Amino acid sequence: MRAEARTLLQAVDLDETADEVFFVLDSIDVEDCWDRSGSSRYGYTEPSEAAVELVEEELQPFYDQAARYCELNMPEQDMT
Repeated sequence: MRAEARTLLQAVDLDETADEVFFVLDSIDVEDCWDRSGSSRYGYTEPSEAAVELVEEELQPFYDQAARYCELNMPEQDMT
């Protein structure tokens, strides 16, 4: 099972990953940032802080994948 997973995971395409990251980041709606920023009953959130939160949330699956590569001792794929 681990060998099958390794075979599947080794087929990483850097250009495809870059396209996916671009698509995910490009799909962030600025209105979502505006909705998260400003005053609330919990205090004030700077627009830049809200933007960072949105970007981190969208990139989390890529961070998780990199962590999986690290756990599987696949440093070449981790760098992509």
